[in-house]
Amino acid sequence: MTIFIHEFTIIRSRIKLLLKRRNALKISGNVEKIESYLPGLVLISHGSFAIGMMDSLRLITGQTKNVIALVLEETDIPIEFGDKVFETIEIFESGAIIFIDLLGGTPSNLFLSGANNISKPYL
Repeated sequence: MTIFIHEFTIIRSRIKLLLKRRNALKISGNVEKIESYLPGLVLISHGSFAIGMMDSLRLITGQTKNVIALVLEETDIPIEFGDKVFETIEIFESGAIIFIDLLGGTPSNLFLSGANNISKPYL
């Protein structure tokens, strides 16, 4: 029983941290520290998956310059989320590398539907 309570406490604290980040960082990342000569990394996902990828990247590399995580939540309006994706890509002068969690999902479809209108290079 003690082990279960301990694991539950860890999970609960992690969920609180994710919720706090989600509320504070709908667009998450170090936008103010963008290096203009580097392409950006834009992580797009359902839920908090993109934030988790960014946290893992920070753990491995120690930094997340030029990395932005965008999360689509149940309460988001898809068209507005798509606009946010394209606005974010335009932030990077050297273009962006886009990572999307699920091909054929809403974030992926929104990106693909407007990809022809992006003025910056992307991959």
